[in-house]
Amino acid sequence: MQRKYRLRASADFEHVRRHGQAYRNRWVVLLVAPNGLPHSRFGFVVSKRMGKAVQRNRLKRRLREIVRHLWQTGHVRNGFDVVLIPRTAATTADFETLRRAVHDVFVRAGLFEEAV
Repeated sequence: MQRKYRLRASADFEHVRRHGQAYRNRWVVLLVAPNGLPHSRFGFVVSKRMGKAVQRNRLKRRLREIVRHLWQTGHVRNGFDVVLIPRTAATTADFETLRRAVHDVFVRAGLFEEAV
């Protein structure tokens, strides 16, 4: 994912946390806030509670790939900052379970242009 589509600054993450709307399920928490840009930006927060660096990085890679696929298919609405935070159950979930969980919170947040 190109740099302009990623949330990188702490201030951006904090803005989404304070002003965003949260959507949850068993595996992930999604925070979303309008950003006023012509594109959406995505960020991922994986706590040290999720395990050692290997497990945390694997979880981030999986989440990035899921979001990258959703975004590249052209179904994700523009103009939002999105932060995905995996919950403890996500550490043992397989890729397909995570994909369905992320899809579920994206649908509930209204982040799709059309039905996927």
